[in-house]
Amino acid sequence: MAAYPSVGMLTTVTPDTTLRHDVAESGAVRAVDLSEEIAYAITVSHPLLDATDRDTVLNFYAANKNSLVTLSAGDGRTYDVLFTTEPTVEVINASRFTLTSNLFGNVQ
Repeated sequence: MAAYPSVGMLTTVTPDTTLRHDVAESGAVRAVDLSEEIAYAITVSHPLLDATDRDTVLNFYAANKNSLVTLSAGDGRTYDVLFTTEPTVEVINASRFTLTSNLFGNVQ
């Protein structure tokens, strides 16, 4: 399993319930718990990257967009994660970029 690139990053880890809500045909609300495990929505921000580090993250995404990867987050834990979207790129100036990746996974 590939490891998420360790270029400068900030992580936000949010528990994501496996409880799924919907409305029955009768109009009643209901919920189903799909797992006893806790999953996490993880946002990784890479502020002020140069073009080389920007390309490292984007190339990693291109090679692993459908694969389970490991992420060592700022909270000291390691997660098995999947990308939920392509990383966004914010151009700060001609030589600096901020990338944001959205991932979903669980603690190893």
